[in-house]
Amino acid sequence: MGYERRVVDGVVQTIVEGCMTVDGCVNSIRELDGFIADNRLYEMVIYRPGVTADLEFNHQTRIMREAIEMLSPLDHCAVAFVADLDFVYGMCRQLQLQIENDRILMSVFRTEATAWAWINEMRSYAQSALTQESTPIAD
Repeated sequence: MGYERRVVDGVVQTIVEGCMTVDGCVNSIRELDGFIADNRLYEMVIYRPGVTADLEFNHQTRIMREAIEMLSPLDHCAVAFVADLDFVYGMCRQLQLQIENDRILMSVFRTEATAWAWINEMRSYAQSALTQESTPIAD
């Protein structure tokens, strides 16, 4: 699995090309640890056209375990998946349904523009929640 990673406006962009493998996915998840700031992580995973997968259904369990282990301690996490291929879109939706909770938010999109709008909304939401938590209640 080939991927390129960069940070754009505080969001980790992971651009995936080639053939996805279990080891490639797990290694990619583990490398995210270096991008966590203030116990938060924002990532956009962009699957380029032509991406293939050497994954069986039971492989997703290992990928989910790795993701849950890495993301669960965070105060807030938002991951936007961008996938135009139905197969990859479906795999991402399965991950979303298995992993998402009140602190780990995930969504799957067909275009980068809608993914950016959502991830920026999630960042605003997290900032608003953080501000409310730190504001003392007046008597």
